[in-house]
Amino acid sequence: MSVIAGAQLSGCSGGNTPVAYLGIHGAADNVLGIGMGRQLRDKWMQTNGCASKNAPEPSSGQQSHMKTVYSCSKAAVTWIAHGGGHVPDPTGNNGVKFAPGETWDFFNAAVASNPGGGSTPASTPASTPTSSPATEPTNPTNPTNCSARWGQCGGRGWTGPTCCQSGSTCRVSNDYYSQCL
Repeated sequence: MSVIAGAQLSGCSGGNTPVAYLGIHGAADNVLGIGMGRQLRDKWMQTNGCASKNAPEPSSGQQSHMKTVYSCSKAAVTWIAHGGGHVPDPTGNNGVKFAPGETWDFFNAAVASNPGGGSTPASTPASTPTSSPATEPTNPTNPTNCSARWGQCGGRGWTGPTCCQSGSTCRVSNDYYSQCL
């Protein structure tokens, strides 16, 4: 699973099955402070049998991100801290939006290292998607089977609709994601 600017809020029971976890959180998050993100990360570190280690983080407002990959016995855990706030598309080093590529690499590594499901190995190799180019969004005049407003309509590896229902337009966010807005 990949969680961006998230926290454990509900207090509900369960969630004890090891799964690969990627947490991305901003040091300047004023909605769910980074401490809440760390608590969620630590919950998955415990569930996934991870060894504790220092996870460096940039200062609030700093244009950078820092990635920590943990050594785990049951499923992978990766933590990426950035200097930004509570945003879905954080900006890191050199002003680059890093979350789509890091998320893509995380899931590719998890699937490649464990195609049958279940737990993943402690270290997962990063890979770069090369098999399919980014999908170019279209907006036909009479769309059928198009994505609803806020739905995905394109991106590298996307196999769903590349058009939007009437009233919205497919906007490219990055190579990996386009959305009907």
